[in-house]
Amino acid sequence: MPEGLAVALPILAITGSRLLAILVAALSGFSEVITAMLAVTLFEHPQALYLGLSSAAGAMVYVVSHEAIPESHRSGVEKKATAGFFLGFIIMLYLDTVLG
Repeated sequence: MPEGLAVALPILAITGSRLLAILVAALSGFSEVITAMLAVTLFEHPQALYLGLSSAAGAMVYVVSHEAIPESHRSGVEKKATAGFFLGFIIMLYLDTVLG
């Protein structure tokens, strides 16, 4: 739902067409279904699944380290941003361990 709104609302604001906004949001959601089915077929074997999931995680860590961290360190609150990053990382590790 949030991704659909993130796609539909700017299109609605620019064009004013609800039909176009709904159509583009539905197509973007449908692309997720297609790629999920592709991933299931490609990573059917457990070893391949581990490799695929670790590659996706590595890509997300790269995106965060390349985009979000430099942006958060530009406004003069570097120590708070770094502390928040590590606190979030520690909470994530704790939840992963507790919830399994």
